[in-house]
Amino acid sequence: MVSVVINGDIPWYAALIKELIRNANVRNSLRWEWINEVLNRFNAVEIFNRIISQ
Repeated sequence: MVSVVINGDIPWYAALIKELIRNANVRNSLRWEWINEVLNRFNAVEIFNRIISQ
């Protein structure tokens, strides 16, 4: 089992996510259906969107 803690207060973590999302190759190869399912399951959609939009 993998446990993921999403914390928008960690600058390096937010910067890493934003950097990955900006890369078109990474963004296009992500499994967005799975990512959205996980984010919804853990009520983390708003936090994720806030991190990538900063």
